[in-house]
Order: sequence, then C-alpha cells, then structure tokens
Amino acid sequence: MNATYETYFAAQPPARSAVAADALPKGVGVEIEAVATYPEA
Repeated sequence: MNATYETYFAAQPPARSAVAADALPKGVGVEIEAVATYPEA
C-alpha cells in the first residue's frame, strides 16, 4: 500500500490514517478524521 501511495504523492504526501473496519464500535459504519492548518501570523 505504501509503495502505491508514494507513486502518487512522492514529494510531500498528505496526512493519512487507516483503521480496521471490524475494529469500529458496534453499529458504527464510518470513522472520520480531520487535519486542519492555518497560516502563521
């Protein structure tokens, strides 16, 4: 998976994460994670 990812995002890859779908709590169909940045003053 990492080798394929690097072919698309070689220089500065965006943040990412992966979870095992069967490890989510009962009844949960999706996990959402967000990363935000803002310019320095």
